[in-house]
Amino acid sequence: AFQDTEFLDQVYSLNWVQGFLSKEYIAQPYLKFGVGQLNRTATGSYSNGSSPPAIFDSLTIVLAAGIKTYITKRFGIKGEITTYLAGGNINTWQDNLAFTIGTSFYF
Repeated sequence: AFQDTEFLDQVYSLNWVQGFLSKEYIAQPYLKFGVGQLNRTATGSYSNGSSPPAIFDSLTIVLAAGIKTYITKRFGIKGEITTYLAGGNINTWQDNLAFTIGTSFYF
């Protein structure tokens, strides 16, 4: 049997972002810490035939590390690794791990 599940997550959070270098540096590492609400809907079934909870809403802790790199003074790229700790449980850090890449325009 195969696992056939789909999870749709929405996380609303308030975050503190702490940078470590000033804007004179091209690369600026940072850490992010926050608290929020995880809203998850799930469909499908696991390989053993059981189903995940259809709706799961939980307080969540947000932890992230990233780096902003300025290409010019007004344009940069950013990479970030984020985990959402459902229920504040540190043991779930691998379950909700995301990597994002983006661009920024500064005015």
